[in-house]
Amino acid sequence: MKTRIKIIAIIIGAGMFAAACNKTETPDATVDYYQQADQMARPAINTVFVDAAAKDSFNTSTPTQMASRFTTKFKNRLLALNGGVYTTNALGQTADQFVGLLVTDVLNVSTS
Repeated sequence: MKTRIKIIAIIIGAGMFAAACNKTETPDATVDYYQQADQMARPAINTVFVDAAAKDSFNTSTPTQMASRFTTKFKNRLLALNGGVYTTNALGQTADQFVGLLVTDVLNVSTS
């Protein structure tokens, strides 16, 4: 009789232990939010042509918005770096052409 009680107690205890080990708790689902912090296509362009006050605005602008927002600032900075006089660069580009190339922070790739 004592042996049967011990066996029943062991079976009940093992069953309770197994039931406790099989608990599945679902952790709280977390939601991650991301925010664009910087343009990284050509970091040197950003460093030279965008002043500190406009960094956040430039870094969070999409490339399609950059020309309309920053062309004037880029051209003013380019002229300031050249003593107010800029004719053409080594590629034969005028100030407007050169700024148009630089103002969108994208990597240009030839597929041919």
